[in-house]
Amino acid sequence: MSDLRNVYFISGLAADDRLFENLVLPPEYKIIHVKWIDPVKQEDLESYCHRLAAQIDTSAPFVLVGMSFGGMVAVELNKFLKPQQTILISSITTRSGLSLLLKTVDKLQLHKLVPGFIYTNFYPAAHWFFNARTKAQKKLVRSFMEKASRKLLVWSIDQVVGWKNEFVPENIFIINGQDDRVFPHQNTNAQVLINGGGHMMVHSKAAEISTVLATQLAKVNW
Repeated sequence: MSDLRNVYFISGLAADDRLFENLVLPPEYKIIHVKWIDPVKQEDLESYCHRLAAQIDTSAPFVLVGMSFGGMVAVELNKFLKPQQTILISSITTRSGLSLLLKTVDKLQLHKLVPGFIYTNFYPAAHWFFNARTKAQKKLVRSFMEKASRKLLVWSIDQVVGWKNEFVPENIFIINGQDDRVFPHQNTNAQVLINGGGHMMVHSKAAEISTVLATQLAKVNW
């Protein structure tokens, strides 16, 4: 068994590693945060993921942990990378996991009628949608929206609502919350369901999720 236990974390849509700041894993795991990059003109998700994969050292065993859109990206990465396991938090594996709301947005192309600046400034709706309940969580959501690349944000939303994937990695493990408004747990086939967990539960219920992650990582064949 290799001494290297690299765990790559991919955050939610246009967010960053602060989503995972409350997680605590055993010291034998090296946490590496994958950084979002801006898409190039008319880039599809497949091409984008190939560029993003440059941040992942495939010469050593590794696990992917993706939150929300980061989980969808992790599924896409599985199409050409071979992680020891892929763990999804507040995410989905296929298009069937999208809520009726998101499917309707895609069908009517409603997201393309909204100017980009709305995405980065419409805080009350974002707080409700992401189950941001505390002052700290709302502050974090606001910070993400203010700092996000508008180009990346608009592109990412288009990728989420238009996701057509039907491929399910064999080595998938899914953790979802009972109160998730973005990806309702009824559509996710989650192995672990977090009581009272909203879409930002990786931050708000980090102690509980840290325990689940540590247990699951211990089962990985490194």
